[in-house]
Amino acid sequence: MTDTRVEAAQHVLPASFAQRRMWVLEQLEDGAPTYNSQLGLRFTGPVDRHAIATAVRRLVRRHEALRTTFDAAPDGELFQVIHTEVPTELPSWTDLAGCVDPEQALAERIDAELRTPFDLGAGPVMRAGVYRLAPEEHVLLVTLDHITCDGWSMGLLHNDLVALYASAAADAAPPPEPAVQYADFAMWQRDWLRGGELDRQLGYWRGTLADPPPMVTFPSAGAARPDAGRGTVVYPMADGLVSGLRALGRRHDASLFVVVTAAFATLFARYSGRTDIVLGTVVANRNQAEIADVVGMFANTVALRLDLSGSPDTAELIVRTRRAVLDAQAHENVPFDEVVAALAPGRATGRTPFFNAIVEHTDIEREPATVGAVRLDPMPLVTLPIPIDLVVNLRREDGALAAVWHHDSTVVTADAVAVMQEHLLAVLTAMTEGTPLPKSDAIAPSTVNPLALPAPRPTGERPDDRVLAAAMAAWCEVLGVGSVAVDDDFFELGGHSLAATRVASRLRKVLTVEVRTRLLFEYPVLTEFAAAIGGLPAGGRPDHSP
Repeated sequence: MTDTRVEAAQHVLPASFAQRRMWVLEQLEDGAPTYNSQLGLRFTGPVDRHAIATAVRRLVRRHEALRTTFDAAPDGELFQVIHTEVPTELPSWTDLAGCVDPEQALAERIDAELRTPFDLGAGPVMRAGVYRLAPEEHVLLVTLDHITCDGWSMGLLHNDLVALYASAAADAAPPPEPAVQYADFAMWQRDWLRGGELDRQLGYWRGTLADPPPMVTFPSAGAARPDAGRGTVVYPMADGLVSGLRALGRRHDASLFVVVTAAFATLFARYSGRTDIVLGTVVANRNQAEIADVVGMFANTVALRLDLSGSPDTAELIVRTRRAVLDAQAHENVPFDEVVAALAPGRATGRTPFFNAIVEHTDIEREPATVGAVRLDPMPLVTLPIPIDLVVNLRREDGALAAVWHHDSTVVTADAVAVMQEHLLAVLTAMTEGTPLPKSDAIAPSTVNPLALPAPRPTGERPDDRVLAAAMAAWCEVLGVGSVAVDDDFFELGGHSLAATRVASRLRKVLTVEVRTRLLFEYPVLTEFAAAIGGLPAGGRPDHSP
């Protein structure tokens, strides 16, 4: 990465591709705290309160991403506003020692903080709080919006807080700041991709995701409820099994992630009865040494298209999966939204295209530390389940590995997750023992229900002519087409997430009605979209109640 250093002063720059994607996703969630993340440090011993406050202040000073807010222009373009100072950066202090159960009180505060949204326009995008559980027991909790950081950043933040607390407690100078900041990377990435790299990498995705297979299906265990929401189930992985999987990977020059992804591909192939499987994953997207210690949102989502034709054995399955993973990583710089825009896949209302299940491996280095007489222990990382049917994260906590299943309970019940965990262990065990992989008589397609995607709900109303004309004009301008028909589908015409935000922005200005971005995903057909806007009160949503 060449040096495109941006001077650390208050300034406005175009948002990065990853920031733009996160902002769009949060617009679709109407500002809900869906993409909040947390990390914490438990201090045991005679804690130095001034040193904690100093460490937090220096942390915000150290990373521009923690001092950044966001501003959307009328045309929908997003800008990052980097502030020199953030006046609300010091942590709040709460005494829980007098509670009947301080640990339970802490758990409730952690959950409440996680579910409190951020105002990305006004800021701040990070909150810090210290909770006193006993005279020598304190917890520092840091909550961030995902637009400011990724999984890699959480490890950096932990290490920085430990080092900054240590220097503050010793009344010493803090460690030097990173040589570059996130905005420098954002500028470099934009120039690099526009220099021809974007077209080159898009060529790979056009070839890989052309004519994608149907979404994967899940076991139909238990009764799903429309109002069930999202859930999380954690299953610890036995140390012996994990050691066997790592040894298996070494024999085939493959990572643990590749081995586990191969197992999931087998699982979903059995469930669906198909041998062409697409799974999503999240890549770190940190290919330059200069950004290794920079906090920011670098991560990108990519699709893995996996071939299980011909009943491959474990060795062949790992070879194929490794090839798919390496190919995806070699083309991981293209923002997922750009892939979607280039391929313009048909999509169901508001759903991620290409895949409905994500497999991740999070191995964040966060080790305990001792500063004087105080021991600092990392708290478990906490996130809310993201809005996709299934995310399985093989995550390391306290030196051990666990399978963390985030599931949309309206599609995948907790009972179904239990079934999948049992089947996953069966496949992984067979892989490590060198026995044949379970066939469909053990994991039968008959045990699954095809995913029923909800159809858009028509409003049943004729749109107002003025609203329809405004919607037509906005679609034409944003999509770059000469005309649209009343029965056209926005996404079939090439629309995508960012284009949807631009349509909503234009219509808010023209019609003086609060048009939410999600409305276009709920009603992608022009006449239904216009009718839904016609039912909006000022600043509101359509009311279709009887």
